[in-house]
Amino acid sequence: MGITYDSKRNLIVVSSLGGEGYIYRYDIAQDKWIDFTSLQGVDLTSLTYNAVTDSLAGWQIPYGSLCTLSADGQVQNSIPLNERLPEFGYSRTDYGFNQSIRVIANGDNFYLASHADSSPFTPNREGVITKILSYNKIGRAHV
Repeated sequence: MGITYDSKRNLIVVSSLGGEGYIYRYDIAQDKWIDFTSLQGVDLTSLTYNAVTDSLAGWQIPYGSLCTLSADGQVQNSIPLNERLPEFGYSRTDYGFNQSIRVIANGDNFYLASHADSSPFTPNREGVITKILSYNKIGRAHV
């Protein structure tokens, strides 16, 4: 599940996780849900609004992809980044790790932040940023 703020339209945008998946948009000024769009099976664990491009982006599981969407939630592109993430600690089968990635977008630049989850082996580390990957649409990625 992801949540973000669309500053152009003054909307809260939420993505559901599991099943068909949906983007729900909530109008803050009208104090009501205004619409929803099917993600057609795309699972997003992170969602961000990109004010520069007036679009959305999220982290797609289990494939390890950066998913770009129109502002109304229509999937535009899915950019596989799993092969670029070995130093990032990414494992396609590690569902928990996948859920710990957050996406931030600014124009053609995207940043993926991995944060540690608290576990018996790493107590009190929940929310600590462990790695940041930057990616731009030209195809450059680095940790």
